[in-house]
Parts: sequence; C-alpha cells; structure tokens
Amino acid sequence: AYVDDIFYHDLAEPRAFQIKPDGTKFWICDNYTDDVIEYNMSTPHQLSSATIGNRLLNVEANASGMYFAPDGSHLVTCGYSSDKVRKWDMSTAWDISTATVDATQEIALSSGGTTDGMLWVQYNDDGTKIYVYEEEITTATMSGKLLEYPLSTAYDLSTAGTPYVWEPHSSVIQPDRPTKTWSDDGVTISTGRFDDFGTTLILNAVGNPISYLFKLSTA
Repeated sequence: AYVDDIFYHDLAEPRAFQIKPDGTKFWICDNYTDDVIEYNMSTPHQLSSATIGNRLLNVEANASGMYFAPDGSHLVTCGYSSDKVRKWDMSTAWDISTATVDATQEIALSSGGTTDGMLWVQYNDDGTKIYVYEEEITTATMSGKLLEYPLSTAYDLSTAGTPYVWEPHSSVIQPDRPTKTWSDDGVTISTGRFDDFGTTLILNAVGNPISYLFKLSTA
C-alpha cells in the first residue's frame, strides 16, 4: 500500500469524515471546536485540492459523529456530552450554511447516565434504520453498545422504535486470546462505520492502531 494523495489541516480532534458522492466536497466533525467543517475539492476526489469552506458551528457538546442523508437534504449529528442525536435540515442540498436544527427530530441517550455519551451515528442505505454507538463509563470499567433503531418512516427520527442492542465488550472474543473479551483487555472504541453495502462493520479502537472488522451475514 502507498499514499496516493494527502490532505493536511490543523484540527485538534477530528472524529467523523464523510465525502459527497460526486467527490467535490467532504466534511469533518471536530470534537474540539464542536463544528462540522466543509472542504471543497477543485478536483473531485483529490484531497490535495481541498480548501476550507463553510462551518456549521456548535452542532453538539463534544461533537463526535455526523452523517449526511444520501440526497444531501439533511445530516444527523451526535455529541458525547449532548447525549442526543439531532437532525439538521438543509434548504439547499449539501450546503451546511443553510442547515437548521429540527427540534422534533431527536434520539436521546438510551441509558440517561451522566457519565455516558454517544460516539457515532449512521443510517442504513434506505433510512429505515439508524445506528448509534454509545459509551458507558462506570468507576470500574468502560464499555460500549451499538443500538439499531428501526424508523417506521424513513429518515424520520421521531418514528424511532425500540432498538436492538449489541454489546461487543461482553460478546467479542479476540482470535489470539480466545478466553478474553474486550472488557478483559480494556478495549475502548472511538469511531465506527458500516460499509456502503451494509455487510461490514468497522470499529476503531482508542490508543492503538487497531481496527476491528465484523462481517454481517445479512446486510
């Protein structure tokens, strides 16, 4: 493997990244400034041609996740300290300068714990499900859970039903340590993403250069 292109910009804590389908823009969610930052690429899909564009300011407290709808009509965001997923409608597709928050479209932290927070958010391919990864902290340990919320109306957060909950820290067995779970080894997840086909889930760990890939038998 080799680096074909490179982009550099001084961001303190970038947590989420998404590129526009036509390759003319990408966005970064910065945990330090709590902003979603837009970059324009004069050459599509060429990161070195990027220049900074608009900012959507203070989207969440400790902004940690964002995800754009496939038609660019809105994005959803989550924050570690805001404890909710929120929906931002854009009057002009893909233009965050036209974004306004919809106060009727929210999903709250499932546990309600004061030391818990949300780390990332993503729709499935048709907007009938939304995934939220939450981190749970106690005085003894740290763990996480992935929640899959069904949406009875696509992309409408107010129609979210009871989520299916997967807790990887207690269920994932490490191939090289078959008697140990993530909790035993103190694995902490920072970000994650499903691939475009919905058949692979990638979870990235904090403090070490490890990504965990999970294959789904049903997308």
